[in-house]
Amino acid sequence: QALGYPVDGGSDGRRYNCVWYRPADPVQDLPQLLTGSDGRQYTGAIPPDRLRPDVIARMRADAERLLAPSFAEAMRKARQPLLQPIVDQETPAMIASRVALLGDAAFVARPHVGMGTTKAAGDAKALADHLAGCDDIDKALAAYGAERLAYGQRIVRRARHLGAYMQAQLLSDEERLQALA
Repeated sequence: QALGYPVDGGSDGRRYNCVWYRPADPVQDLPQLLTGSDGRQYTGAIPPDRLRPDVIARMRADAERLLAPSFAEAMRKARQPLLQPIVDQETPAMIASRVALLGDAAFVARPHVGMGTTKAAGDAKALADHLAGCDDIDKALAAYGAERLAYGQRIVRRARHLGAYMQAQLLSDEERLQALA
């Protein structure tokens, strides 16, 4: 999945951000991709200036082969590519004592569903509504936690499903049928 959008900034006030989500085997591909030019093995993300030239060259070659021309051009012209593994994150509870989790502090879903900002705003509104509608803070927090925990879990499940579907499209016909079963 690739997407692009303009962002504010740059010397002329215009910039373009292009994102390319690609599957990577966590055992074979990811450690190699996250080994920096300094020889260090990174885990959660690799500093952009440590990406090895061969990783960047392979990204650009793959972009030419796999992406639409406009996205391939964006990858070719990227001055400093960024590589970061995307993972799902789920909290077992939205409430701990009187601390409420909202947005990405509670759930991080793969970007295929585009729910990051929407979920954070929904969490904030739900928390405000529950607190405004109940004189007992602990009960309000418990109701918020139950409601938004289930919602966050649904979003992560949907994101995983879409991610698996998109990844299955890269498989052989037999593997794709097994993934869809």
